[in-house]
Amino acid sequence: MSTPNASPDASGQGSQQPGWSSQQPAPPAQPQNPYGQPGYGQMPYGQPGYGKPGPASPYDQGYGYVTVEKLRSNSTWVLVLGILGIIQILGIIGAIAAWVWGNSLIKQARDAGLPEDVVQNAKIGKILGIIEVALAGVCLLLLLVLIAIGAFAFSQNPGAY
Repeated sequence: MSTPNASPDASGQGSQQPGWSSQQPAPPAQPQNPYGQPGYGQMPYGQPGYGKPGPASPYDQGYGYVTVEKLRSNSTWVLVLGILGIIQILGIIGAIAAWVWGNSLIKQARDAGLPEDVVQNAKIGKILGIIEVALAGVCLLLLLVLIAIGAFAFSQNPGAY
């Protein structure tokens, strides 16, 4: 009966060789990543889990921390302008600013190839700005219609007023 560690030699006799032999591969110097990119044990950007492959972060794509965080910060300001415009603190001025600035930030992120979530707040602020401008337009149109109705009524019976 032969032992599991026995290897045949030229004479046909088995001999035990302790440790690593020339037939066995050497152990890896560093842990191997079975998933490829990103590195082993790193959590990919925007994907829950441990070490699973996924989309790389915008920072890994060469855009830099400053560029991405500047766009995020500005998109938050666009959202604030949109909210203040729709609740009539800044009115139509805030709404138009949110619409124009939000559109600019979305275009910058699209041109740079950044993911959509970097400027998500700018999209929401832009939509709020559009809604406020539309509501202000409807209110202005309604006001003009009421003025026209009043002018017509006054012209029909000027002595009654």
